[in-house]
Amino acid sequence: MQATVQLSQLIELGGKRAARQALAGLNRDLAEWDFETARIDVLTRVTAAFLNVLVSQQTVALAARTSALVEQVEQTVRTRVDAGVVSPIEQTKAGVTAAMARIDEQRAQRALAADRTALAVLWGHPVAVFTTAEGDLLTSPALPPFDTLAQHVARNPDVARWATEIAQRDAARALESARGVPDLTVTAGYRRLTDIDSNAFVVGASIPLPFRDRNQEGIQAAAQRLAQAREGERAAHARITTLLAAAYRDLAVAHDEAAALAAGVLPGARSAFAAIEEGYRLGRFGYLEVLDAQRTLVSAETQHLRALADVQKAVAQVERLIGVPLADAASTPVKDQ
Repeated sequence: MQATVQLSQLIELGGKRAARQALAGLNRDLAEWDFETARIDVLTRVTAAFLNVLVSQQTVALAARTSALVEQVEQTVRTRVDAGVVSPIEQTKAGVTAAMARIDEQRAQRALAADRTALAVLWGHPVAVFTTAEGDLLTSPALPPFDTLAQHVARNPDVARWATEIAQRDAARALESARGVPDLTVTAGYRRLTDIDSNAFVVGASIPLPFRDRNQEGIQAAAQRLAQAREGERAAHARITTLLAAAYRDLAVAHDEAAALAAGVLPGARSAFAAIEEGYRLGRFGYLEVLDAQRTLVSAETQHLRALADVQKAVAQVERLIGVPLADAASTPVKDQ
């Protein structure tokens, strides 16, 4: 008869512990990149919602100016009708135009209320507790060349995370390689031999002999995942560069349109409307000329506001893609990746 008490300790060989620690650290870094991507996405959505509020505020202001303009023309028409200079039909037309302008103003106010609520919801309020949003749609940063912006694509979290992803999968491959090295098990114990009334210490060591299984399948699968990560990085870089090209095109088009409208179209439309309105008051032009000049002015102002909004929205999209503010893109050096 005998009784044995024995303890064993597994000693990992091949660097398994260090490989697991490296893999865990890279998994943590990937989680941080995922958080950064989510953070920037939220920031981009809030920026878009804020711009919607700014544009809606400007739309309401434009609708109010249009209503005042139409009412001014209506008053002029009424004066000329009362004087018997023009037909009452023109007063009817002016009244219809004024009513439509008031409808447009009410629609703009409802859209503003909806945009204010949408912005408030993004920071956790069911209703908007602010009255106005302060911002300048007229001011936009200078537009750097596309090649300068393309150098910053590597800063985009969707691209930058792939460097960590590749390192993580390389660490996983190293761990699979380490698992192909058998571990050593050391044992030590105490044995009581009751038949001969004797005690003994027991010491031993064991190691498996991997004649067939050296984890080749795990190593091969990890190597394939590493190759997929490298291809994923190239695909992500190409995808973000393509999106940046489209966003840059939209920004350039909106920027040029806004500049052209502000420099030539708006001043001309305002000057023409003022001259035709004065001429109508003096009997030199008919109401159709006034109505046409009025529509041209309103259309130009609406198109200018839309172009300004498109510029700011395109700026926000470009900044999301390059990972830095557009104003800093030309001055911020790009580090080698």
